[in-house]
Formats: sequence, C-alpha cells, structure tokens
Amino acid sequence: AGGDYLSTTASSDFEITGDFTVEMWINPSALTNYRRLMGYGVGAGWDAATGWCWNWTINVTTNKPEFHYLISNDLQNSLGVGNTAVVDGVWQHLAVTRSGNIFRYFYNGLLDFQVSDSTAMAVPSGTNTLGIGRFPGGPGTYDYEGYMDEIVVTKGEAKYTTNFTPAKSAFPTTNIVIVDDNGGEIGRAHV
Repeated sequence: AGGDYLSTTASSDFEITGDFTVEMWINPSALTNYRRLMGYGVGAGWDAATGWCWNWTINVTTNKPEFHYLISNDLQNSLGVGNTAVVDGVWQHLAVTRSGNIFRYFYNGLLDFQVSDSTAMAVPSGTNTLGIGRFPGGPGTYDYEGYMDEIVVTKGEAKYTTNFTPAKSAFPTTNIVIVDDNGGEIGRAHV
C-alpha cells in the first residue's frame, strides 16, 4: 500500500522482445492522473541524454491502463490508453498481451483495447531493473498506491487473445516469486 515498491537486479528473464503476457490483480487506493504499475528498464524515463530507457512499462494514465515499449535507446512507443477506467478500492484484473503484431489490453478478462504494431521491441543498454509499483530503477515520482497480487510476466506466449475468466483464487499470503523461463526461482518477496 502507501508507496511501497519492489525492484530487482538486472535479469534477461524480464527482457521482452516477442510475444508476452503481463498480468496482475490491483486494488488502487489513490489513483491520480499518472501512476506506474510495473516495468523493466534503466532509470526513470526515456531521456537518452541521461540514459534512462524502459524495455516495457505498464502505467495508469488518466485512470486507464497504458503500455509503453522501447523502439531504440532514445525512442519509446505508447500503444495507446485502454478504454475502461481503473477504479480505487476495488480488486480488478489487468492483462497486456502480444501475439505477433497484435497487442491487447484486458480488463477483468474482457478485451478492452487492441492495436496492431509491427515495430520491433528493444532492450536498453545499461543495467536494467524490474520495478513493481514505481519506475524501474528510478525515483519515487508516480509511485503506485494500493495493493497488487498475482503478478505474472510470461515471455514467449500471449496467454489471452480473446475474453477469458481471470483466476479468482488468491494465495493465502501475498508472496511475489520471480521465476526464469525454466520455472527456477530467481527472487522472492513477502509483502
């Protein structure tokens, strides 16, 4: 809740350049115009002069989900903002997927936004970090406030391409386990 966040050291496990799924349950307590849910990259933004770049980020902009990704070390691409507003004080499921050139946002399992984009995703040079609840490797500007659960990053697969029913069972306690492509654990946090 109140300004807590999680960050990891650099790992290619979070570098996304092809098909993927990023999903999570969120229950925000203080959404304002712009909040960072999670992302992977260098520093706090996309300013090439200072070396700040993201491989990918999921934000809430004007209370709607938004996905950014890196095209080159000095150029970000925003796919657009979803159609459904995220609300404070309610658990809701968000998912972003890519299958080929099609990016999709899902809100509570329903397709909310879809766009075709064939631009290649790039990974910034430098020491990248995964940030959950704030800019990857950056300052506390735009920190997310609220609860998050069941955060999953899947590389190489768009788990959802049509409407689906999100799993509603929660872990008995909130544990964040970070695994590699082979299912091996590379990090854990209990919050």
